[in-house]
Amino acid sequence: MDIKKLVVDSTLLLAKKKNIENITVQDILSVSGISRSTFYRHFEDKYDVLNWCYQLYVDELISQFDGHNWEEKLEDTLLFVNIHGNYFTKLSHYEETNGFLAFLYLYTHDFYAGVYKRNVGVKALSEDIERSLEFICGGAIMILLNWLRRGRKEKEAIIAKAIYSRLPVQFREYI
Repeated sequence: MDIKKLVVDSTLLLAKKKNIENITVQDILSVSGISRSTFYRHFEDKYDVLNWCYQLYVDELISQFDGHNWEEKLEDTLLFVNIHGNYFTKLSHYEETNGFLAFLYLYTHDFYAGVYKRNVGVKALSEDIERSLEFICGGAIMILLNWLRRGRKEKEAIIAKAIYSRLPVQFREYI
C-alpha cells in the first residue's frame, strides 16, 4: 500500500467536507487509519500533504512526457486542477512559507530549470536565465491563481495556451 497516496486521498476527502484551515493532522490520521509516526515519516505537516497532492499527479504526467506538445501536458495538469477545483482554490489563498503558492513556485522553477539544464548541457543557470525563469514561473503561477480565484470559467486549453505562448522561445524549444 502506498502510504502517501492513502494520505493524499484521505486529505482530498476531508477537503470536500471541511475548510482546509480546519483540517488537522489528527483528522487525516483518523480517515487514513495510519499512525502519527507513520504520517511524520512521510510528511512534515499538513501543508506538505496538501502540496504533495499536486506533485503526485504532475510528477506522473511529467514521467509520461515524450518531449512533444508541452501545451497539451499543461492542459492535462489544468484539467486535474479543475476536477479538484474547490480544493486548489482553497489552497490558492494560503500564502504561508510552506503553503501551496511557495511550493508551486519552487516546483515550477525546479522543473523548468531541470529541463533547461538537461537540454542545454549546463550544470548551473546563468544569472540572465535565472531571472527569466523567475519571471516565467511567477507569471505562470499568477495566470493559474487568477483562473482559480475567478471560478475556473475559461477552458483548460485556453489557460494552457496562455501559459505556453508566454514562455520565451529559449525555454519553449526545450520542452
